[in-house]
Amino acid sequence: PIDISSLTEDMIDFDNGYIRRWRHKTGVRQEHKLWPITAELLKATRQKNPIQEHWETGEGNVLWFRTQQRRPLIWSSMKNGSFRQGNSVQARFSRLRRETFPEPPYGLSFRFFRKTSASFIRQMNRPNTEIVEKMFLAHSPASISERFYVHADQTVLDDATDELCEIYDLKSNPTIQIILSRCRNRRLGLSRRSESRKWRLVQKT
Repeated sequence: PIDISSLTEDMIDFDNGYIRRWRHKTGVRQEHKLWPITAELLKATRQKNPIQEHWETGEGNVLWFRTQQRRPLIWSSMKNGSFRQGNSVQARFSRLRRETFPEPPYGLSFRFFRKTSASFIRQMNRPNTEIVEKMFLAHSPASISERFYVHADQTVLDDATDELCEIYDLKSNPTIQIILSRCRNRRLGLSRRSESRKWRLVQKT
């Protein structure tokens, strides 16, 4: 979730279809090819009046995602001796899980996305599978040789990313289409009432 909250405009390369950044948790440089549906969703969520602020990578970067109160999606503050915090990524994902899976356990938690994708990459039988998996997860090097000598070509990770796109097939997923429609309507300032009707139809089917 923190990697979503801290995403800034300068990390997204729409022209070449990549996100390039340092992973927040490990500080490892990562370069991930964007799926077409991901690029489409990112463009649909572009803010009309983004706020310039210092955030993770230096002065003058623009956060891609903000809450309705114009805060980062994950935030914390101290006011009058009271510590306050919020995690809109987790809250929205939990709400989406309950809408998609009305009965307990409401589907898998957020952290399973990375692990499931890494498992698929491990099963692809590609060259340097272990290294490609670590590139995908942006894990810290486990040894000196991994840090300085053992590397896999970026195109191998790109090919694995393309295969993941085919496995998940998100473009034809009705839930993704509803989310995309909601994003577009919010940018246009339209009501969510019509989208709620569409969502109920999807749930019935």
